[in-house]
Amino acid sequence: MSYLKTSTFKSIHELCDIASVVIFCPSDSTIMLVIEPSSNEYWIPSVKVPAGNSWVGQISRDLLQDIFGTNVTINRVLRVNKLWMPASHKAPYLCHSIFEVQVTLEMKKKSKSPFGKYKGKVRWTNSQEITKFLENNVLKSPEVVDFISWVTNKPSPVGNTPSEHTIIGNFMEVTENVMVTGKNNIYEQIVDASGIDRAAQETLYKEFLLMAFPSNFLALPVFSKFVVDIGWPKDEVHHLFRSADMYGRGGISFREFLYFLAAIEPGTSHGGGPAELRCRYIFKYLDTDKNNLLKRDEMRNFVVLVRKARKQPLDPPKVEKELNECYQAIGIPENHALTMSEFLRAVGELKVRGTSQIYRAPNSIQKYIKDIIERDMRSKAAATLEHQNVTAGVTTYKKTQAYELAVHSVKIQKSGTTINIEQFWNIDSR
Repeated sequence: MSYLKTSTFKSIHELCDIASVVIFCPSDSTIMLVIEPSSNEYWIPSVKVPAGNSWVGQISRDLLQDIFGTNVTINRVLRVNKLWMPASHKAPYLCHSIFEVQVTLEMKKKSKSPFGKYKGKVRWTNSQEITKFLENNVLKSPEVVDFISWVTNKPSPVGNTPSEHTIIGNFMEVTENVMVTGKNNIYEQIVDASGIDRAAQETLYKEFLLMAFPSNFLALPVFSKFVVDIGWPKDEVHHLFRSADMYGRGGISFREFLYFLAAIEPGTSHGGGPAELRCRYIFKYLDTDKNNLLKRDEMRNFVVLVRKARKQPLDPPKVEKELNECYQAIGIPENHALTMSEFLRAVGELKVRGTSQIYRAPNSIQKYIKDIIERDMRSKAAATLEHQNVTAGVTTYKKTQAYELAVHSVKIQKSGTTINIEQFWNIDSR
């Protein structure tokens, strides 16, 4: 499971609160970003906050001092994210607190030569640059676009809040309701059809947090490592991400991650609501220029995918012949670009065939879930053993304290009167 190298945490058992800072320079409307050492993505400065510690204290001591070398005033709280954790975790929820710190141009200059872990990793950016970073998939999360909009008081171009996020003012919460338990819409129906039950969802949820936290979304770099790890070839990664990113925001929430996994699961039935949803995913997978139309070249890719799944020859004449037959069956000109509704109707009327055979993961996610559980059990056992060893060391140390080597000699007369006290190293050997 190599993608775990991109995580802020080494294991699910290490997950704890995180405090972050949006460091803003009002003079030029820029914010500070830092390169995440685990994934080479841009993010805001963040620090882990162990249980019982102060968010503000941890930021001041372990973050702002490193960057500026002096005390810096924290201006306000921008957002507190509270995320539910399954019962098996040591804490019932995780928090990500985000604060704002405003700095002058002089302080900004100081930050360009920071101390400690941020040395050489700081970059000041404005809104336009951050938008380009998002387009180039080098941000840890599209939330960075929101962060600069909050401090500059401008609307964020990133919309469509995930359905599992409850937001009131500057507070966001993800509750246990993030788990899919019903069949009220086609998204819930496809999860049910995939066989990903409550226990499996909890495992995937924890894995999602391990990969993404403190961000609320999976961006392309980490998503890429995940899908390659479950067996997809690298040349399909961008197409898969585009299909999974339901709103084109540049990041995938947990529910979107779950729906995507259900759609690509080899055993998911291709009928009714799940079939329609899978076809919607396939359309987005094929729509390489994201214009909500399938041009002839994109439909040719569809024919190639189907022929691959059927283990048929991919020589150009045969592909072109089948492509022409596809347009004839639909009854449209060969240069006509299909809309989503036209594509769905053609599939429903059996004028386009093969959708049930494509967009299937090479391996079942169920096997992967089993591997995750086994890995976490080994990690927990190793952590328990380490804790026991440390505890045993402390106990041994305490026991030896009862037998400290004396460093003084005391001479006492029979009457009880002390007549001399000498250090051992001053007593001559006789």
